Amino acid sequence: MKFEQKIGMFLCAVIFLVLSLFFMAKCDGFSPNYSTGHRVGVVQKFSVSKGIFFKSGEGTLLMSGMRTKTTYNSSNDTTSTALVNNTWEFSVTDPEVSQKIEDVMMTGGLVRLEYKQWLISPYTQDTSYVVTGVEVIK
Repeated sequence: MKFEQKIGMFLCAVIFLVLSLFFMAKCDGFSPNYSTGHRVGVVQKFSVSKGIFFKSGEGTLLMSGMRTKTTYNSSNDTTSTALVNNTWEFSVTDPEVSQKIEDVMMTGGLVRLEYKQWLISPYTQDTSYVVTGVEVIK
């Protein structure tokens, strides 16, 4: 085998290895946790089983909005306060957690969602935030 062929085969093997590791990291999600925490709000939307090959629950949490003061410089100098929506997209991989979210969503109650955020999100979900626990706030 010629020297050029050996180098070509070596480069192909390195490229294959790098692509394989990247694919495994995205599919399996073996990247380290970036952060953990919780968010409070009302579940606005939740899809129980989303995805073509990998199924996960995907939802939106409506958190309390921020108030902004707006002044209009017209002839009567009107001042008004507006409420801006603050939404948060999340994923769910545990069927038990999905069921709890569905139950709470039917009542429209306030919930506290516990989550983990991945530095590199796996292909199995749409977001890097994975909800791991649900607590109903009364």
